[in-house]
Amino acid sequence: MNGIMNGNCQADISPDYSNMTMVKGLDNTDYVILKKDGRMYVKDLSNRDIIGMGYPDITYDNNGGFIITDNNNMRGYYFLDNRTISPRYSDVRIVNRGSNFLQIKTSDGKVGYINTAGDEFFKE
Repeated sequence: MNGIMNGNCQADISPDYSNMTMVKGLDNTDYVILKKDGRMYVKDLSNRDIIGMGYPDITYDNNGGFIITDNNNMRGYYFLDNRTISPRYSDVRIVNRGSNFLQIKTSDGKVGYINTAGDEFFKE
């Protein structure tokens, strides 16, 4: 099991996780992607929940956030400023590094864009 101990031999993150991956966000914060009982979570090094709801998969997007995947393999996005796009797309990717827009693909293959408020933009 994995966890993080501080310099005083106290557990900052308890050793309850089967896997952990450290990432540095665009905001210069260190994040930890953790796996427990088949679910993924994200915490900061102070043990504060960033993504406290467990998902089957969470990956860090080097352009500025986390891609979250639900049980139906649909994807959403967690922006580092706490805004979340719920998983309902077959693919999501941030348009530009640090951008507030995602390029999305629906389950029926339609491609468009979405902003952080969840407004969708599709070419008619």
